[in-house]
Amino acid sequence: MVQVPIDFALLLSASWLALRGRRDDARALAVASLGAGAYVAAARRLRQMEAPFPIIDLDGLALCPPGSFGAEYAAFMQARQRRPLRLSADCAEQLQLRHRLAVRCLLLFDALQLLLGFEAGIAGRAGVLAFLGAQHDGPACERAARWSRRLSGIAAPLERARIRRCEQRGRRLADLAPNPLLENIESRWSMPLDELRRSLRLPPACPLAQRPTRSASRDAMGSPR
Repeated sequence: MVQVPIDFALLLSASWLALRGRRDDARALAVASLGAGAYVAAARRLRQMEAPFPIIDLDGLALCPPGSFGAEYAAFMQARQRRPLRLSADCAEQLQLRHRLAVRCLLLFDALQLLLGFEAGIAGRAGVLAFLGAQHDGPACERAARWSRRLSGIAAPLERARIRRCEQRGRRLADLAPNPLLENIESRWSMPLDELRRSLRLPPACPLAQRPTRSASRDAMGSPR
């Protein structure tokens, strides 16, 4: 594991953008500050992507065939009153050379939660981050997974057991399947969700992992609109 320093210049830029109301760009810069680049194998696959930062239209995805990845993702987001992040052109240009992995993790995090079968609360997020950290694709993902492991139980002490189960499940899934974010999953919205999971070597969703929790409700109330 390579220790990469946090980029405090990006953090300062993120704070400035947040003060100016550019919350999506600010979040992207903050995530990118956790560590530049991806390790060799992941970086090679990411360089092949012509448009690594997708613009996601929930209204359009809701029109996808029932049971498809796009329709299920739109329902997942709308049920939780969430919206996809959208980067400005200048922010995307600034980050796409060295921060493709970290920013794709941010932009497609909810889509990955859906694919992995986790709900949208703190425990579900911890499970996704554990999956990403166990992939060992880049320093930002590894650092986010370590911080999540230390802080999630503090943020939701009544859900510590569930958080640990989700983290364990995330690491087990990482042993079964490579990181879907190294694929152009955003080009497969019309594919049936179960078929997409099989093509990515992921198992069907776990009902226990999808069960609503109090933190999922709080997450929906505090999510970007």
